[in-house]
Amino acid sequence: MNKEDRISLIKYRIVKAEETLKEVNILIKNELWNTAVNRIY
Repeated sequence: MNKEDRISLIKYRIVKAEETLKEVNILIKNELWNTAVNRIY
């Protein structure tokens, strides 16, 4: 994997992590604790 590919992969994973954090915040606000914990993993 070249440097450009690694940078693209890192950017993709950051975006996915940010999306997951948004989802977890919604779950926490709705007191869906088990699901929130599972999404964090």
